[in-house]
Amino acid sequence: MSDWDDWDNSEWPKSEGDHKAPVNEPIDELHRIEVFTYRVERQLREIAIDFGMQFEHDRRSRIESLIEKLRFCLRQADEQAIAVVFSDLSNEVYEINRAAYLHELDDDGDAASAAVVRR
Repeated sequence: MSDWDDWDNSEWPKSEGDHKAPVNEPIDELHRIEVFTYRVERQLREIAIDFGMQFEHDRRSRIESLIEKLRFCLRQADEQAIAVVFSDLSNEVYEINRAAYLHELDDDGDAASAAVVRR
């Protein structure tokens, strides 16, 4: 049984001329989570390029491990484990993004103070 079988026609737009997709199209959560893992991997590569391989090395290693664990849970379709690992991964991604932001902010601050010193 597919997700489409659960729909009733009340989810379709009411106007006769509008033949677009249903208004409340269900999202395949497992697919969305898998796409998230690929986005995180791309983001890790960008961080390594922008800040160097040693920047947040331990956190990047934890993130890579969580991605592997999450993909394993997705293959097993273990919803409870997926929820836990996804939450952990989201927290780690937030922290590495925060560290990158603060690093950039710190670099910009150093550049501004260096400009003041040169004057």
